[in-house]
Amino acid sequence: MRNLFILLLGTILLLGCSPEISKEDAAPLGDWRHHGGNHNSDKYAPLDQIKGSNFSELEVARRYRSSDLD
Repeated sequence: MRNLFILLLGTILLLGCSPEISKEDAAPLGDWRHHGGNHNSDKYAPLDQIKGSNFSELEVARRYRSSDLD
């Protein structure tokens, strides 16, 4: 009975494991599916809109002022 329980528990654990997500699949079109980008929280997005040549053209789009800091 104990061996059957261990076998069932091991099967459930193996089925519950998700495969590793590659960095290429982590943020398709900049859409993060998890906080931090993926299950590993790599915070990586394969976007190429910001480059060294256009970095000086960046400007602030939004600012958030938390009421907790007052």
